[in-house]
Amino acid sequence: MELPEHIQKLLDFEFKDEPEYNYKQYILIRTDEEFSRGKLMVHAAHNSCTALLYEFQRGKGVWEDHPRIMQWFNSGKCQAKIILQVKNEKELKKWVAKVHEFNKSCVFNIPIAIIKDGGAYEVDTDTIIGCAIGPLLPSEAKDLGLKRLRLFK
Repeated sequence: MELPEHIQKLLDFEFKDEPEYNYKQYILIRTDEEFSRGKLMVHAAHNSCTALLYEFQRGKGVWEDHPRIMQWFNSGKCQAKIILQVKNEKELKKWVAKVHEFNKSCVFNIPIAIIKDGGAYEVDTDTIIGCAIGPLLPSEAKDLGLKRLRLFK
C-alpha cells in the first residue's frame, strides 16, 4: 500500500546535525500510583500539546510571536521530549510552582501545563498524573534543577 506523498515525505526525513538551538520539552509523570501505560501515554501527550496551546493563546495567536516554540518545531531533533519521574502529586505541583517563579525573570515564558483527569477510566475525577514544561534550553533545564530527576521507566 502506498502512502500519500506528504506522509511519505515525513517518513523520508533525515535528521540534521545538532541544531543551533537544542530545545527539549520535559514531561513529568508521577510514580506513586499504578497507572496503566495507556493512561500515562495519554497524559504525556495531553500535557505536551496543552503546554504549547496555552502559550500560543497567551500571545496574539501568531506562531512567529513564539520564537521558542518555532525553534523547537524547526530543530533537527523533531520536537525532542524527555519524560521524567516525580514521587507524587505534591512534588509535581512543586515543579509547576518553580517554573511559574522562574518565568517571572524570563523574557519569554516557558510553556507549562498540568492536567486533571476527567475520571472516565481508571482514575478518580480530578486526578493529576503529570505535567509538561517547555520547550526549554539545556541551560534553563539545569537552572530549574530538572537534570536531577530520573528518566521515567
